[in-house]
Amino acid sequence: MKILQLPLFLRKKFENVATQQTITPVAPTAESTVMQTLPAYAASLGSQGYSQSTTKKYFADITKFSLFLREKQVGEITTHDIEQWIATLLSKDGEKLDPKTVNRKVSAVINYFLWLTSLQVLPKDPTAPLSNARIQSPLPDYLYEQEIKTLYHEASHDPRLYLLVLLFLETGMKSSELSTLTTAHVDISEAVRKVRANKSDD
Repeated sequence: MKILQLPLFLRKKFENVATQQTITPVAPTAESTVMQTLPAYAASLGSQGYSQSTTKKYFADITKFSLFLREKQVGEITTHDIEQWIATLLSKDGEKLDPKTVNRKVSAVINYFLWLTSLQVLPKDPTAPLSNARIQSPLPDYLYEQEIKTLYHEASHDPRLYLLVLLFLETGMKSSELSTLTTAHVDISEAVRKVRANKSDD
């Protein structure tokens, strides 16, 4: 006699499965908060021809910007508000971001307000004074002549280390550039050899 064995785990069937809800973009107004305009802004980014990476970064930047301003309406946002936000990005007590990242976030905010002004939501763009502003990276420290000579001397005991120091000092390349350097990047053509030969004759 065959015995029917019940399964160890009974699967529960859900006849009415809730479908995923999507937020329909609503046209922004001067009374909207930045957060409320995000769905419409995301749709706009998708139609502006930006890469998927730039679109995601811009949207993330404006989302964080909206958290900084909270419930403030877009029509009330001033240049001073945006400058305060930038200050928190650079502050040691804030996010302490590098200037390159901050410049990208500023570009995202400029793009956002250009979008609002193009829709005539705002009569004036609060980022206008920031359009040409760039957060400058601090100048790198430089070596004095005696320090360079000492560096060459210490590195001369190891041919590989000496070559690395030579490349860094003579070309000014970054460590990230050096790590990707291949023989294809080195020009050993006859023309270059002749130029070097001529220089050695002088």
